[in-house]
Amino acid sequence: MQPVLQVEGLTKAIKSRTLVDNISFEIGRGEVFGLLGPNGAGKTTTIRMLVGLARPSSGRIAIDGHDVQKDRSAAMKRVGTIVENPELYPYLSGLENLQQFARLSGNITEARIRDVVRLVGLEERIGDKVRRYSLGMRQRLGVAQALLHDPALLILDEPTNGLDPSGIREFRELLRSLAAQGTSILISSHLLAEIELVCDRVGVIQQGKWVTTATVHDLQQRSQQNRLILHVDRAELAHDTVWSVASDLQPVVEGPGLLSVDRPSGSLNALLGSLIKANIEILRIEEQSSTLEDVFLEMTGGNQRA
Repeated sequence: MQPVLQVEGLTKAIKSRTLVDNISFEIGRGEVFGLLGPNGAGKTTTIRMLVGLARPSSGRIAIDGHDVQKDRSAAMKRVGTIVENPELYPYLSGLENLQQFARLSGNITEARIRDVVRLVGLEERIGDKVRRYSLGMRQRLGVAQALLHDPALLILDEPTNGLDPSGIREFRELLRSLAAQGTSILISSHLLAEIELVCDRVGVIQQGKWVTTATVHDLQQRSQQNRLILHVDRAELAHDTVWSVASDLQPVVEGPGLLSVDRPSGSLNALLGSLIKANIEILRIEEQSSTLEDVFLEMTGGNQRA
């Protein structure tokens, strides 16, 4: 099946400075894809090129099979976007906002308006003035506006800025629901825990260069921070025992009865055997997988903001 978004060799240079350097990636139909990178990495420049607001120096972008450079009008009809907070008329109702946008866009029926209102879960409040909406409801209305022309791809740049935890959770559920119905979503956000929960795959960009594309699970498995937590009856003795036989596992006493070690490259049997030989009771073994934030900080050299 043809990807909904294809990016090939995309480059953007201004004078002697290269903002985006020969990046390539794809997004499949119904996939939620996270774009990650520290401030200044090239995320915003990339998004601006994807939606036709900036011209690439070289490379190709195709949205649902339409080349953005060669057939910009057809390509832009297949994409909807929200950059942070959507622009809405607070003195109009939610419905009137959508109707106004539909008139500007053309060829959008009242039936389509009703459909997107249902999709974003605003049926009960669509008649209220937008000034009475919570920020989460405004974000939902913004998504409805972006969906009116039935795009194949939805691009969201920091869509959860300012939302409280409840609003973030509702927005996450909305995105997963849209993806389940076939809408592809590209989301750029500094809230790495949310990216971890909502995205199928992520791409990491740093200093304009593409670092990697992978599922969240695969990235976590690559991390150097994957460790084992051993629940033992004597943590200090267990620490000394592991240190004496396998100091490369970097044993650390994490608390009463808790010892963490790097995952052995081979079998666990030698490690467990040394503990048993020292008369240490092993109550339980757990995996301590890295979060997406852990992995991101490793890959970008400790930058704190994606």
